Amino acid sequence: MSLPLPNLDDRRWAELVDQGRTLIPVHAPSWTDHNVHDPGITMIELLAWIAEMDIYRANRVPASHRRKFLELVGFAPTPPTGARTLIGFELVEGAPATMLPAGVDIGSTGAQDPGSTFHTDRRLLLVPGRVAAVQVMSRGDFEDLTSSWLRGEPLPALGSDPAPGSALYLGLSAPLPVGSPAALYFDVDGGGREERLRLLAQAQTERAACQPPDPGIDCLPCHCGSSKADSEVAEPEPESDPIALPAHHSARLTWEIAVAPGVWRRLVPASGEVVDGTRSLTLTGAVELELPAAMAPVQLGEVAEPLHYLRVRQAGGAFDAPPRLNAVQLNGVEARQEVSIRTEWLLAPAATVSGPVPAAGEQIGISFGVNDDGEIDTLEFMDAAPRFRVLGYQEPAPTSEGRLLLEAALLGVGSGKPEQSFELPQGLVAGKSLEVFSLEGGSWREWSERPDWTRSSRKDAHFLLDPIEAEIGLGDGEAGRVLPRNAFLVAAYEATGGADGDRAAGSLDAIADNAHNRAVVPDFDLLTARLGTVTQPLTAAGGSAGESLAETAARALEDLETPQRAVNLEDIERLASQTPGARPARVFAIANLHPAFPCVRAAGVVTVVVLPSLPSHRPEPSRGLRRQIGAYLAARRVLGTRFDVVGPEYVELTVRARVRACPLVDLQALRRRLIESLDAFFHPLTGGPQGQGWPFGRDVYRSEVLQVLDDTDGADHVLSLEFIRGDCTAVCGNVCLPPTGLVASGEHEIEVV
Repeated sequence: MSLPLPNLDDRRWAELVDQGRTLIPVHAPSWTDHNVHDPGITMIELLAWIAEMDIYRANRVPASHRRKFLELVGFAPTPPTGARTLIGFELVEGAPATMLPAGVDIGSTGAQDPGSTFHTDRRLLLVPGRVAAVQVMSRGDFEDLTSSWLRGEPLPALGSDPAPGSALYLGLSAPLPVGSPAALYFDVDGGGREERLRLLAQAQTERAACQPPDPGIDCLPCHCGSSKADSEVAEPEPESDPIALPAHHSARLTWEIAVAPGVWRRLVPASGEVVDGTRSLTLTGAVELELPAAMAPVQLGEVAEPLHYLRVRQAGGAFDAPPRLNAVQLNGVEARQEVSIRTEWLLAPAATVSGPVPAAGEQIGISFGVNDDGEIDTLEFMDAAPRFRVLGYQEPAPTSEGRLLLEAALLGVGSGKPEQSFELPQGLVAGKSLEVFSLEGGSWREWSERPDWTRSSRKDAHFLLDPIEAEIGLGDGEAGRVLPRNAFLVAAYEATGGADGDRAAGSLDAIADNAHNRAVVPDFDLLTARLGTVTQPLTAAGGSAGESLAETAARALEDLETPQRAVNLEDIERLASQTPGARPARVFAIANLHPAFPCVRAAGVVTVVVLPSLPSHRPEPSRGLRRQIGAYLAARRVLGTRFDVVGPEYVELTVRARVRACPLVDLQALRRRLIESLDAFFHPLTGGPQGQGWPFGRDVYRSEVLQVLDDTDGADHVLSLEFIRGDCTAVCGNVCLPPTGLVASGEHEIEVV
């Protein structure tokens, strides 16, 4: 959807001429000849032509103005981003725990294309073992989900209907080390990066609203707080504020290890024994474990083999929807298709090199000079900023060139002229990773990125970046500084292939053997010798080449047309459904109704009925879910409006009926089908006439129930029908429901003859 250009003035030449003629009697009454042969009319026509050209130019809004207009309303083009995926590692049998640094390149066996390389986001201690069994205990029964997990199917982490006491059992082939951090990565369905960013943004908003006016006054209780575990694990995103990830509004999990048959040791978050980055298995992330005691092999559930078990148990609260896991990976880490640029700098034969020669992987400052052939003829290594990572160095000889492999690129030399531009090598610039420096007379200067030149003076070292075209532009000497003549411009950044970096699951299977990995991994050969397999269980997705200005304008138009305030009932229901961290299945808003006084018109009160996505025939929202949605709506309410977030009022209904079966039909099987049809029709999430859940407050009509029974396969006709309410009241006609009411199926009494 494109944003239409504004038409500031739609007058044309003929209209301008006519308008000029009508003004002649006002300003020159003695001018009476208004025919085309009059020289004055010719001048009016000429001026009308000039005015028409000015109008045309006024209607042409340049891209720089459109970008600024969008920034004024809070929209900027999103930069290119790399695809993300999960990478798992497994050590060979007998190998000890091995540290994997952050930023290690992961690629495909035999692939040399840098665009197919991903790098890990964080350092990781690779521990022996693997996840060998996955079991779930729900309602006291074990279920072995190992085969489903191996096939890559989504797993109900705590069963299809989680409740306090439900547990996930992960059987490991080897015990986790004691006193050393190990990591388990969980990919949660519906809990990806966007949901995490929404939660962080909401937490930041609430934290700002909770700031006390006086430093000596404590803030009133709100949702700003979080547990120690949450604050420790919340790694700030590059584009987000470093704020703690809030705890789940209701569900609480306990992490335990088996230390002996039948004996479980609880891991204490406050002691750093467990750091849960999944927000009680509702967000994709890592769980770090530092065990205080040794694990013991035990036999549990339906798996006969003794394994070392980690148990995740629901200790309290309730979920909005059963958590589902797309992947569970020991030694798992997220990887992005964004890699640091690497360029080779040529050193002239017999170039002068001074300072301590850096080792591969060392970050060090440099100063250099370039000869007429573009080769470095003087190079000094020094302990000063800025620092660049050296991947390799070959000293020049009197008759041969030397080489310096850096994670930086020499963009060019300043000409002293205004508005110089420089191309960036190696593809799209990822996110906000670009750093630009200039070497001027032996001194380094850092340059800062700006969206435009509005606030740039002649002394400001600012630049503009076009991340899609991979080009930077400098100022003209008035708005933005000019790069001095013979000054060198150097850039360091992460490059990405954007959408081209998306990869199918299983595409990445090796640590790349390149200069970068050999520089950042202390002993690369030892690591590869200890490493057994590298796996990519999930598809790499989310890569983007960034937004064009037209796409940003279309997004802004769509977002600005979307109401952000809870004005009408539709807005209230939409905002409640979009509450960060909450996953309600259904939301229904009723105006002028107080849940405690249904017979009284309560002006300004809006009752919001919330239904969680739980498989129970009578799902109820937790107190935390109601509080979370209520707080989100309250911040967006209209003055004079009050919200009451409640659960539905269930009316238990039992159907008593006699049904005539068709000839040769199994009567018991037909009775079961009739009961199933009634339960499905009355279901709060999937029932009702439209199959989208029983409508809130909708009466139960006798005719519709007759139709449901009659449409059941094997039923000929209904002989009798009556309803029994939960208070044992028999009803032969329709059953009325309160405004917030839903039907809860009772024990139906069906007689088949």
